[in-house]
Amino acid sequence: MVELKDLREGVESAFAAAFREYHEKLYFFFLKHTREQYQAEELVQITFLKLWQSRRLLSLEHTLSEQIFRIAKTSMIDMFRKVKAEKTLYKEVSFRQEKLNNDNFHYPATDVSTAINNTVTTMPPVQQKVFRLSRFGGLSNKEIAEQLSISPKTVERHITKALAQLRNTIMASLMISIASGNQFQHDSKQSRSEEHKELSQH
Repeated sequence: MVELKDLREGVESAFAAAFREYHEKLYFFFLKHTREQYQAEELVQITFLKLWQSRRLLSLEHTLSEQIFRIAKTSMIDMFRKVKAEKTLYKEVSFRQEKLNNDNFHYPATDVSTAINNTVTTMPPVQQKVFRLSRFGGLSNKEIAEQLSISPKTVERHITKALAQLRNTIMASLMISIASGNQFQHDSKQSRSEEHKELSQH
């Protein structure tokens, strides 16, 4: 039984008891909604991290179960929003690339797949290996940690850094694509205007 008062005061044994009691419950809760093992494990870690960081805000008038699952739901919603934002960026870049291609214009830097692959290959060796095993190999943080003989927290840190780099890559590609598309449209309009002017003079 977890003593909320002890947990609020930062007693590590109380936090350990909370971890033992809710780790598995949270994991299956997240797995049910995400259907992804690595996401479920990542969300469990995030939830307990937030629980510890906000322990002084825990209410003695509500059960730990109510409060920890409230943190869990908020963490999951935040992750879904991030995933949705990343998918939106991918779609936007793909749309811009297709539009530019249809206009017989191509800017190599807007090739998102190439940009992402280039970003992954420039990552530090361990971070690159962790990311590939996680995203392409489908391994959980725990499995990666065991395979590479590092801690799960180190795995999580590498994945977080890798995703941050990739988000920057996607955003940069999007900005280049938009800028290139606008410039191309401007040049096309100017060219048509000049042609029209020449025809009028004749």
